[in-house]
Amino acid sequence: MLYRAYKKSNRKTKIDDIVSIVRSYVREVFAGYISIRGDHVHQSRYMDGDLSRLQTLSLFSNTKDMLGSITKLFFEIDYKDIRKKWRKKIEVGIKNIHELLDVYFVNLTNIISINDKIIYPF
Repeated sequence: MLYRAYKKSNRKTKIDDIVSIVRSYVREVFAGYISIRGDHVHQSRYMDGDLSRLQTLSLFSNTKDMLGSITKLFFEIDYKDIRKKWRKKIEVGIKNIHELLDVYFVNLTNIISINDKIIYPF
């Protein structure tokens, strides 16, 4: 949107440079998420080895025999470990998104302002 808005501005070259850098950076940061989403939506449900194992343990732990009792213990132990692992992944993802937003808005500010004054495209 900014690229098009400032297309006829005398700042076009600077804006083109900044927009292309920010666009590349955003694509790089979100590449993994986009890939996972694409695979999930277009091919199959998202699943990894840990989640598959939990799903199997959950199925067996619902039986009323000794196998159910034993697998329930394994399920509870694995669930806690896998939950910690996914919580860490999510925290790292949120941190990366915060860093991305910081870079994005610093560059956005550089595009649309000089000395804290907004430079309108017209």
